[in-house]
Amino acid sequence: MTATLRLLANEPTLVAQAKRHPPEFGPLYDHYYPLVERYVRYRLASRDAVDDVVAHIFEQALSKLADYQPERGPFGPWLFGIARNAVSNYQRQQRRRRWLTLDFLHHQRAETAMPEQDVLVSEQHRALLHAVSQLSARERELIALKFGAQLSNQQIAALLKLSANHVAVIIYRALKRLRALLAEEHHDVR
Repeated sequence: MTATLRLLANEPTLVAQAKRHPPEFGPLYDHYYPLVERYVRYRLASRDAVDDVVAHIFEQALSKLADYQPERGPFGPWLFGIARNAVSNYQRQQRRRRWLTLDFLHHQRAETAMPEQDVLVSEQHRALLHAVSQLSARERELIALKFGAQLSNQQIAALLKLSANHVAVIIYRALKRLRALLAEEHHDVR
């Protein structure tokens, strides 16, 4: 099954209304928020960072909405262009900052009452993020756009100025490598 970014039926009208009256941005936000949030979650490990970056993306989209030109392409890919830049900027800033100490994390409270389930989910998430981190930057980007943002290969190709076939090949190879990395890690655990 191929994932495709689902556009709103009346999206051009909604964008035009939001350009004239910013509070009309709501339906666009409601539609794209889960997709943008999922895309960013694929790219960043920290839940707080995801929330901050997603908020920044929609703040930028709203402030730059007057610059959006529908004749250059649909709103969704334009929004994901902003998202890609925001994630890249955040990652660049983080490389310059120091991480929190383990003492700080030790004093943080658990948010759920089922630690066993949290441990299992956390381990699966950690394994997946570790495997994804071993992919090239281009592969990580394409995986995030495909599965986080649910863009089609054609939409990714247009966004990154590649051919759809090239996108498909990179994603296929990245998934094959991910499977191998996860299987290797699973084997190492046993």
